[in-house]
Amino acid sequence: LPSPDCPNVGQCSCGGQVSFYLEIFPYPQAFHLYLPKRSFPSVFSYGSMEIMADKPFKSRNPRIPPQNIDTEKALLGSLMVRPEGMYEIFDVVSRDSFYVDKHRLLFDAMIELHTRHEPIDFLSLSSRLKELGRFESTGGGSYLTELVDLVPSSTNAKHYAEIVQKKHVLRTLIDAAEHISELGYNEIDEID
Repeated sequence: LPSPDCPNVGQCSCGGQVSFYLEIFPYPQAFHLYLPKRSFPSVFSYGSMEIMADKPFKSRNPRIPPQNIDTEKALLGSLMVRPEGMYEIFDVVSRDSFYVDKHRLLFDAMIELHTRHEPIDFLSLSSRLKELGRFESTGGGSYLTELVDLVPSSTNAKHYAEIVQKKHVLRTLIDAAEHISELGYNEIDEID
């Protein structure tokens, strides 16, 4: 299978065949594998190396983590329409449950108003956000109005909170899996 007479390096077309340039670390040898273009076997071996030829390479492109932005909006809007819903969702979600940063800021302001026994409505919330200097960074009055208008039913706040929390748990699991994966690849440190 190795053919040193091909001058091409990298993937190339050589007379109806495909050439792959492989360099195996720590062995600084390079060789080419010749396979007919249309008859790639699913797996072929060269020495102790197995190569999956017709399997697509899985990209490590970043994917969007689990989230549901519309549900986050519906939850925040529900709390503005029916502030007593805060009692239903207080033990279900936290600020970290929200995927969108401005939703975290809005939720923080809502919790602050709730703990001070102030109403959580459009005017109170926008006033508090202005005091904190976060009114524009959270979308301003138009975004707060959008949140209220988006609410299908303010009585579903707990259901919305459960969905938001479920997505947060999934993101946390992904983060934990990535951390564990990094520990596995880190051969220098001892595993405790």
